[in-house]
Amino acid sequence: MALLADTRRPALDGAIPLAAVLTLLLAVPALRGLIGALAAVVLVFAAAMCLSTGADRPGEPPLAWRLYGVGAAALAVTVVVGGAAETMPLGVIVAGLLVHVHFKAPFGVQRLGLLSAFGRRAHDARVGRTLELACVTLTLAPSLDAPALYVVAGWLLTAAAVAERDELSSVPEGQLSSGVPAPAA
Repeated sequence: MALLADTRRPALDGAIPLAAVLTLLLAVPALRGLIGALAAVVLVFAAAMCLSTGADRPGEPPLAWRLYGVGAAALAVTVVVGGAAETMPLGVIVAGLLVHVHFKAPFGVQRLGLLSAFGRRAHDARVGRTLELACVTLTLAPSLDAPALYVVAGWLLTAAAVAERDELSSVPEGQLSSGVPAPAA
């Protein structure tokens, strides 16, 4: 019997607690200064995930994931420091997206969107849309002067990198390889 796959996944992994903290920081004027610190923490985590998980996935371009990671780490520093230096890390992340598109282009256009169009699987398209949304959010953040968007973009980069982990499986924990639920302990 074939292995049953559960395609349902939590859509908001970590988003609810992060949204709660971000809402609290935005709602309390005395705490608004901490948004940059939260953005830096989320971006450093995104950088670590991009460099460790995204770059190690077979069939993925490691250079693109390394560019995402280096760009996110540099952006974490510039968000805290502030100023116009944010454009350099954004350029590194966009360069990562272009490397990713170049790598995926031979697989053919199947969907709308830059990166999600070239997916060999539906999973590639989901990761591509997440990376595209992260790049759009990162592009809007400096022009809108909204450090909260850096938090969102960091979470999106992290989500894309985590989705590329090998150990992730869509098989429910309670199922054996025969597709039969595991016996209760």
